[in-house]
Amino acid sequence: MSNLEFLLIQQALIRVLKYHVDPKNVTNEILQMYTADGWTYDGNEFIKKVTYPDDKIKVDGKELTPNESGTFEIHIDGDSAEKTIGVKNDGVNYEDRTVNLQKNQVIIIESVIDVNLLQNNMDAQMNYEDTNRSSNDSPATTNDFNGSSSDSDNSSDDSYDSSSSSQANASNDNSGTTSLGQKNGDLPHKGDIVACNRFNGYQGNGRYYSNESSKQALKNFYQSDCSEALVLSSQCLRDHGPAKLRYCSLVSSSHYGKCSKITNHSTRYHKSLCQNKNIPLSEALEN
Repeated sequence: MSNLEFLLIQQALIRVLKYHVDPKNVTNEILQMYTADGWTYDGNEFIKKVTYPDDKIKVDGKELTPNESGTFEIHIDGDSAEKTIGVKNDGVNYEDRTVNLQKNQVIIIESVIDVNLLQNNMDAQMNYEDTNRSSNDSPATTNDFNGSSSDSDNSSDDSYDSSSSSQANASNDNSGTTSLGQKNGDLPHKGDIVACNRFNGYQGNGRYYSNESSKQALKNFYQSDCSEALVLSSQCLRDHGPAKLRYCSLVSSSHYGKCSKITNHSTRYHKSLCQNKNIPLSEALEN
């Protein structure tokens, strides 16, 4: 009979969001905004640690998902064991690391997420966009101001199911233009196509800036759809990878502003209100 011991890894995988900034751009106002939202500041970076209910790890080649308490359960034979644990740092590919597990020991694995890189990758893939857009790429209607999800391009596997009430209240004004992407300093119209609603934070001016760590860009990112989705779901980590595998991109209509679905908002441009942080992930994603 095998001497099988039960080992529970508590909070096994913590994602560390790091947003590098120029200290000269961090005003008292910006510092207060971010720290009030759970970020810490070390003089060079805003940092927030999160865990994702839809995250996964691989242990000795076997994929595991967290249980209801957000922890991973691993069985080991004996009092200790060396395990190969894979983590999706880019949201797509597992990167292995060797971890020595001890009976009754709490193991915490941290994975750093470069928020600047995520944003810069979206800009770098502008030239990769699909120029042969179909009729499904036409501007979608959105709700007034808060942009509740009612888009026509929700054809992907993990699209958001918007409620019937939000669809019934959708208006067809300000449906935006058909242009793809924004240039530095552009203020999109409501309903415009965006790669990501990362500059629509309610305390900002709603404009896109190529320098993601400028003063105004920091204000625009704060509680934008993108910043809130990064806290709720591991899906956005795919934006670390190649353009064709990214979650938010201009590659095709099914990827336009996709992270907004996680926050129950339209994928087209809209100015965000203060986000509702109590939306269950199970209601925001179809896995």
